[in-house]
Amino acid sequence: MRYKIIVTEDYEVDLDNLYHIICEEYKSPITAKKYLEGLIDTVEKLCVVAGALPYCRNSYVVEKYGLFVKRINYKKMAVLFEIDNDIVFILRILPQSVIY
Repeated sequence: MRYKIIVTEDYEVDLDNLYHIICEEYKSPITAKKYLEGLIDTVEKLCVVAGALPYCRNSYVVEKYGLFVKRINYKKMAVLFEIDNDIVFILRILPQSVIY
């Protein structure tokens, strides 16, 4: 099954914030660009693999986003998403340290 990917406004804000942190705080615009490209590539893979990933049972995630949230990791970040029929809704990008 192939899923259609829809990104939320929260995801877009998280992506923008992540770019600015890497680019401005760490003074590394090239790294920021490469990191975001890798993260976006990981999100795009969800069109194929989303259904195979397990639900995230972390208490923080369940309390804040519900029981039916899944995640995929990219380096030190976790991308949270939900599936509704054949649509994957990308909810947030959070540091993995928040989820563990």
